[in-house]
Amino acid sequence: MNTEIINSLYNFLPEITLALTAQILMVLSIVDIKNKKINCVLLVSGISVALILSILKVSETPLILFQGTLIRDSFSIAGSILILVSMLVIVLLFLDPKTDFAEHILALLIPIAGLLAVSSSNLLFTFVFLESMSIAIYVLISKEKKLAFKYYIYGITASAMMLYGISIMYGLYGTLSYVSMSKFLSISPFNTLTLSIGIILVTAGFGFKLLIVPFNFLFPALSEKVKLKVLGLISIPVIITAIFSITRFYLTIFHDANSYIADGNIYKLTPGINWQLFLSILSACSIIAGNITVLWIDNLKKFISFLLIGNSGLLLAGLASSSPEGTTAMVYNSIIFTAGFSGLIICLNIIENNFSTLSINSLRAKGLGKNNPMIFIPFLIFLISIAGIPPLAGFTGKLFIYTSLASSGLGWLVWVSIISSLVMIYRIYVIGFGFFSGEIAGNPANIETFCRFMLLILILPAILFGFFPQLLLDWAGFASRILGV
Repeated sequence: MNTEIINSLYNFLPEITLALTAQILMVLSIVDIKNKKINCVLLVSGISVALILSILKVSETPLILFQGTLIRDSFSIAGSILILVSMLVIVLLFLDPKTDFAEHILALLIPIAGLLAVSSSNLLFTFVFLESMSIAIYVLISKEKKLAFKYYIYGITASAMMLYGISIMYGLYGTLSYVSMSKFLSISPFNTLTLSIGIILVTAGFGFKLLIVPFNFLFPALSEKVKLKVLGLISIPVIITAIFSITRFYLTIFHDANSYIADGNIYKLTPGINWQLFLSILSACSIIAGNITVLWIDNLKKFISFLLIGNSGLLLAGLASSSPEGTTAMVYNSIIFTAGFSGLIICLNIIENNFSTLSINSLRAKGLGKNNPMIFIPFLIFLISIAGIPPLAGFTGKLFIYTSLASSGLGWLVWVSIISSLVMIYRIYVIGFGFFSGEIAGNPANIETFCRFMLLILILPAILFGFFPQLLLDWAGFASRILGV
């Protein structure tokens, strides 16, 4: 066996742990054991151990593996931690011995592919890892046959576009390694039009996973039909994977390897193609669609799906600023994003289990907030943080994004985000006022102690880092160091 492969296994302990857990679950499904609680224990244990192993790697020296195909640096480890945290919250919330073994195995395939995708520094391997994640998504949503088929068609179309873009870029460079492409762009003339077409097509593949407008129109309709567990699995970890993967792709290939500028506060980027404007337009479209459309949404799952689209656009804005400051802001907001939307999924689960509805008008008419403050106050805190209302962490996160955009000459995108956010803030105010007005109806909801504990853990970052953002900002700055940029 190749010595490099044996020596590199240590660097993939989280992925190996998840893969072994999946293999054990497959064996148990064949044996068909009667006590199916063991699969729940194995699922949680596998993800928890992988998370611990990823955290232990934070302080390790960055490594280039397999001749530059994979990179283990602080950026990939940060993405891995966020993917695993979101997965752990979701599986803990929806553990059920009656769940089919296949769902647990699919739930493990998402983080395995995600962890490899955020470390990939080769466009073909990135494509393979993202598509492995897509397979799990398509199977998880397959119970909604009509919508699942439409989503599959959308997905394979985006994948085909990405694959065509990859072929164009390979034709230009003769390689799919990010670092090699960067060196080629730095020292050789290139056809701007052909490269632009390739970049647009590749971005379409990333954009579908990232829920960016106009590359994914069907997700809101799908979110209304699927179970909350599935909604959590196909959104939060997938978006984190996509934003970290596309950030490494853009910043590495457009890194000017021939530059002699020695300034850690700026990126040394190859001139010749205005990809920042392209990404900022996509970001603006997503922010507007996500923030304004919520005015007409009544179903809370669909409401959350549009918030996901808007926040994906905000994360993309951090990349569009093309600066270390913007990348730091993107990582910072990714942490707030993971905690906030994981908390919202928990709140929706409690609401659905106790009131058998996720209709905003139905819940508002009953004035349930007065009788159930332990549900609706955390729910509103998460919404307020995501909307960017001070003094919560979402506000400081948006402020960092806006600062980086203004410094990069994209002040117009700041105003687009602020104005469209006012619409969302108004909608949140109407929802909150409705929840806490009217007569008290019915008995208080039954909330498990475990759910209370999880909500408390997820609320803490939203409050704590709103008042003391520097600690998280320093870590985000450390995590935004991308090897090769």
